[in-house]
Amino acid sequence: MIDNKTQVPTIAVIGCGNMARAMLGGLVGTEIDKKYHFNCSSRSIESARALADCFRSATPMIDNAEAVAQANKVILSIKPQQAQKVCQEIAAKLSSDCHIISVMAGINVQTLSQWCKTLKISRVMPNTPALIGQGMSGVFHHSEVGEKDRAFITTMVNNVGKSITVDDEDKIHSITAVSGSGPAYFFHFIYQMQKAAEEFGFSPEQAEELVKQTALGAVKLVAESDDDALTLQKKVCSPGGTTEQAINTFEHLGTGKIIQEAMKACYKRSVELSAAFRL
Repeated sequence: MIDNKTQVPTIAVIGCGNMARAMLGGLVGTEIDKKYHFNCSSRSIESARALADCFRSATPMIDNAEAVAQANKVILSIKPQQAQKVCQEIAAKLSSDCHIISVMAGINVQTLSQWCKTLKISRVMPNTPALIGQGMSGVFHHSEVGEKDRAFITTMVNNVGKSITVDDEDKIHSITAVSGSGPAYFFHFIYQMQKAAEEFGFSPEQAEELVKQTALGAVKLVAESDDDALTLQKKVCSPGGTTEQAINTFEHLGTGKIIQEAMKACYKRSVELSAAFRL
């Protein structure tokens, strides 16, 4: 590792896909955008250019080692299967005080620290609604990460939604199962409702409009109401009525158990991935 001070604060982004754009989109036009230069590195120069074009000062590139050589912070937004190769590729070019920010599932701080030769590492588990500023992120910091770097993370993730910070890294597995993968559960439910609506005779466009607005309204109501979700559910259900019949069917088929088991399976897979990459 080299000791390298840079005159212009620089953030290196390794991997310029959807999640990188989701996480960093909230920084556009902010003080961070004004203060930092961004090196956007990707195997696809087109992807690197697309992300770099968002910022006031940015350079697209395909050389990861070159990207991190002058960086104060490095955001790793790559597939876990690529992580070891990339980390070992950039380790010798990292400055001694560089802050590593991982948005990868499964790879823990201990493993990253051995690959990158530093303990100054934070992990962020975001989700795709960050693309529209409605994300939910979980954050874990190694004890070597200072207050200024922690504040940077908070600013970054809260600019695209909300966040919670956990002291136990294993909680990142739970966050993955709840919010990291959570949007897909809702998408699945919405899709199934749309298919049912089509069976009732609605066109695909009508079915989509019916279900999307219903889902949007339900989420906004639960977010803004003083009642919890179960209380709101009961308020819709008249004794012997239509909604009660639907809820009874859900309960008879064990939908609640299915949802909980699915989330446990997600959690288990996150743990398995972590173990697979652990040194």
